[in-house]
Amino acid sequence: MRLDFSDEKNHREGKKRETRYLKIALGVAALILLPTIGSTLAATVTIGTSNTLEFAQGITATTACDSSIKLQPVSSLNDSGVFIISSIEISTLNNSTSGGGCAGKYLTLKVLNSATPNALVNITDAANSGVATQVKFRLPVSCSDAGAIADSPDTNATVGSLVCSDTTGSVTVTLATSLLATSLNKLTLESASS
Repeated sequence: MRLDFSDEKNHREGKKRETRYLKIALGVAALILLPTIGSTLAATVTIGTSNTLEFAQGITATTACDSSIKLQPVSSLNDSGVFIISSIEISTLNNSTSGGGCAGKYLTLKVLNSATPNALVNITDAANSGVATQVKFRLPVSCSDAGAIADSPDTNATVGSLVCSDTTGSVTVTLATSLLATSLNKLTLESASS
């Protein structure tokens, strides 16, 4: 006597087929969603009609004296409800005096405009110095000289005290002229011996 389970066999094959289709559908959905999720990590969010705000993940600068300096704009909401950038934090500075560190070097900070690519934004008091588009300052040779660092020429920007150890440090540059957060496209930091 032979038992016939053909209906059960067809039922199992149908379930396998449904499972396979479900796996294919999930794979296709993952392929579509992954780039979307990845691009949202540093997205620009529009609130209302013309108020854009970008949530960046930090900006890294490469200079001759250090390849891993980080630049971070510091923004705040002003009384008019607009985000402005009033200072820029420069961190993970290589303060080493031996091995090509930044101690004793001149750093020049510039801001590039978002409306006109590669155009410089005025960030200083031009009437005071004649230089509206950059802040240049010299890092002290040692941490013991880490008082207020002067910008040269004097642009009325305040270069905060150097927070440092023998190997790493940070500086905050408070701009003489605040700028709209939406006008910032890129920050550049150049290093030089003089």
